[in-house]
Amino acid sequence: MLLSFQTTAMKILLAILTLGLVEMTLHAETLAQIAAEPAEISVDRMMKTPLITTPGEKNWLQVPTSLTKFKAQIFTPLRDQEGQADIVVIKDGFMLLACNYADQGSDLGNWRAHVTDQTGMEKKGWHLLTEDELGGKLVQGDQRVQVIFYKKVIRGEHFILRCNKYDPPYAILLQR
Repeated sequence: MLLSFQTTAMKILLAILTLGLVEMTLHAETLAQIAAEPAEISVDRMMKTPLITTPGEKNWLQVPTSLTKFKAQIFTPLRDQEGQADIVVIKDGFMLLACNYADQGSDLGNWRAHVTDQTGMEKKGWHLLTEDELGGKLVQGDQRVQVIFYKKVIRGEHFILRCNKYDPPYAILLQR
């Protein structure tokens, strides 16, 4: 009876491990597909720069390995964005969006009414990528950890998104 229990337990463990490998493979394929089919976008008052680790409060302290592997480009503010990103899709493809939902201050200005939280993002077709899928965290120089979503976007789509009071959502494109 003990041998039968051990055999059953081993089969269950093997099934769990296999599912984990399949899930990891699917996510690797997803990131490769995102990199193979990047959207072309325009982001008002933001410019595209390499997403690399550099010191400084407005820079990035940590960048996930998958974003480094796929030579990520991030749209960073040229000046104050008032917490919003105004994105127009020029060519179909995939894009990522990094959002920080940590508290950034008082409710003055009614900005919270315009925030699209994680549930709202998912309802709008955005898919969450976990730290495990990304190979780490995306952390801004002010220690704010970003939540990263991806979506296949279509030419002509226009997004005005907000995830916080001061920090806008950051559009990210992968490439091969």
